[in-house]
Amino acid sequence: LPVWRALGAVTLDAGLAATGSRVAVAGALVAAGLARPAAQLVCSEAAALAAADAFGYPATLLPLSPGGAPVTLWDRDAAEAVLEHRAVLGTPGDALALLQAGAPDAARRAVVTVVDGTAVAVDGAGADLALADGRVTTLAAAAAIALGATLAAVEVAMLVEGPVVWDVLPVADFRAARAVGEASVGAAIAALVVERLAPPAVPLGIGAAIGETIREALGAEPGATPGRRWLPGRHRERGIAGGVGATA
Repeated sequence: LPVWRALGAVTLDAGLAATGSRVAVAGALVAAGLARPAAQLVCSEAAALAAADAFGYPATLLPLSPGGAPVTLWDRDAAEAVLEHRAVLGTPGDALALLQAGAPDAARRAVVTVVDGTAVAVDGAGADLALADGRVTTLAAAAAIALGATLAAVEVAMLVEGPVVWDVLPVADFRAARAVGEASVGAAIAALVVERLAPPAVPLGIGAAIGETIREALGAEPGATPGRRWLPGRHRERGIAGGVGATA
């Protein structure tokens, strides 16, 4: 994605959640003042156990790569087993993870698909609760904006103290999602594609003058219908060397 963006390509993606780590995502959400559960970056088995003990059980271990499957640590015995397994059989990178306080039931979590800053659909076991509480979709939309995402799936947990951003998925799976308004996710994405690919308006002033100059070089009358031709080398006297493809 960074390469495509650098080349000027139009991309629809989850912003920081598509190119960064879960720690970077959490930091951006906190910086934006959005509600999140307590979390800590852990760099070893001992650090993870200390953080889980401090948060209390259950807790959730999130791999740093967005989209990686979370692991619920129900109690200290489970935490020791999971962390030892990751340390012995995992890769060196598995020592780094984000430990998050709590493990809300699936019935109290919903995934909100956000397209261009607007919550379009809700999925998951907690979809009914999410649709009944406007704070959920508002929080999800704000999270997507904070991450620079044009298309994202924001998982919101509905806790006693209120909704919090639990996770952000880099790819939205919206096949079974329920629309928030009249537009479906597919329709919202299609509309966004049309908007992003629409040719920019040609400014007046110097832009119009340049356009007339190119038309004249092509031998067209001023104000003629735009067209594309190849300018061969014989047009050097017009200041165009070699041969270029020009649109006027």
